[in-house]
Amino acid sequence: MTARLGAGAGLVACALGLGIIGGLGWGWLRPAYVGNVAHGGVAVDQVSSPANVEFAALGWFSLLTAVIGTVLAAIAVRQAARGRARGGVGAILWLMLCGLAAAFAVYTTGNLLVSVGQQGLTELPDGEALHVVPPVAPAGLGVAWCVGPFTAALSYWLANLSAFWAEEDTE
Repeated sequence: MTARLGAGAGLVACALGLGIIGGLGWGWLRPAYVGNVAHGGVAVDQVSSPANVEFAALGWFSLLTAVIGTVLAAIAVRQAARGRARGGVGAILWLMLCGLAAAFAVYTTGNLLVSVGQQGLTELPDGEALHVVPPVAPAGLGVAWCVGPFTAALSYWLANLSAFWAEEDTE
């Protein structure tokens, strides 16, 4: 019983650690608008700015959480193979919850990194060129919140199915 609790706690800790690392990557990979300071605000230069800045942020978030979900599934499969955790529906649900925690860590860390990098923009003189990464609201990510948990559950299920088929072939 204690080993199973430890395995579950280890999976949460791993999810949060991977989420923080992924959040640093997400904050760094998000594209920015190009603009100039104008009257205490930012005038965005649509021609110089990359296209679909918000969509690119959503795409990077989805990709990073999918990779994290796959890594978490590999860890959970390894824990189950070593007997530290029991497989089944409870394991998949716990894995999905860990994937959601990792996605939250990616979101929080990425937005924190972006906001720290953009402090003091209002203090710049008019006409100063700058790059601005737009904030992403939690509701703006929509279904992307489910990418990491779904990928984790699907990877775990497929790994268990593969192991089941391999056992049947050896018998």
